[in-house]
Amino acid sequence: MPPLTTVPPAVTTPAEFVQLLRGPDVSAQDVYDATATMGLHDLDAWQFMKAVSGAYLSPQEDPANGSRNFADMIPAWNPDTVGDYSSTVKALLAHPWTFRHYTKATTKPSYYAIESSFDLMKQGNLLSSAATREGSTFGHDWAALGNVKFTFACFAVGGVSAHGKLVGHSQKLSDHYHYYAEWPVNSPQFTDCWLSKDLKDIRYDFTSTMIKEELEGYPGQPYPLCRGTGEDIATAMALYLSKIKLPGSATPPQIAAKISNSDGLMLWEIKNPRKLTVTEWLPVTDNNQT
Repeated sequence: MPPLTTVPPAVTTPAEFVQLLRGPDVSAQDVYDATATMGLHDLDAWQFMKAVSGAYLSPQEDPANGSRNFADMIPAWNPDTVGDYSSTVKALLAHPWTFRHYTKATTKPSYYAIESSFDLMKQGNLLSSAATREGSTFGHDWAALGNVKFTFACFAVGGVSAHGKLVGHSQKLSDHYHYYAEWPVNSPQFTDCWLSKDLKDIRYDFTSTMIKEELEGYPGQPYPLCRGTGEDIATAMALYLSKIKLPGSATPPQIAAKISNSDGLMLWEIKNPRKLTVTEWLPVTDNNQT
């Protein structure tokens, strides 16, 4: 379904809300204001994502089959799926797995809480003028996926970053980022998060079928898309690596590299429905190791 060519100046009805979300030039500020009018601001991260993505997808759905939304496409982690791969998964997880959040700040940050795009917008600290669909996923996050109440992190294994886009290109993290915060995967801050690939390939005109395919991966080799605790998320990734033939004897650099290159150059993202408390900002020092 092509995007609508006009964006209403104000949103007062559900139909106008859908029209705004599907407009080609909608900004983060547009969606923030419209979701306030629609009474969505007090929803938690999961319910907000469900409401926004459900509205965005609603014109494409067959009423006979019911509506779809992004949140309901993310299955709960099922430990029974480990099955025959349990020994390999256990060996891979024997290394310390952590979650990291990187910043491009050139001086050590003075703040100790990582907040969602939604909360930054609420505080007036998010630049919304560039937050359109054109050229990035930022507009998709606001107007189509609705995942802007989540904070984001990536994997590290044994002190080795698995930031796919950079590790895969053998670039230095320090060329792009200068500080990072880190949490063990069993941190109580990660109790209800979800894992997916970077959604940079999502287009503004995607359908529920397209997003489902983008999230789930290839037939016979599904991506580790799931919802669960931080430990569940790490286990899901270790299972995926086992299925694509990474041996249990792999070292942390090999595990991190495989995460980064598991399907081309990819960033796997952990999304968390809460702000993250930072104990310490650590400097990015040398080639991909920290």
